[in-house]
Amino acid sequence: MVDFGVQWVVPAKLTDSFPKAIRPHLQTFESFIGDIRLLGS
Repeated sequence: MVDFGVQWVVPAKLTDSFPKAIRPHLQTFESFIGDIRLLGS
């Protein structure tokens, strides 16, 4: 996932369902929307 520059955007409630090794590479939907809003400013 990281080697290919892919970042998953998932609801915060689902992050615990992913393996611990992957969790640091996940972005919550809320965080993603915040980043998009900053780009639009």
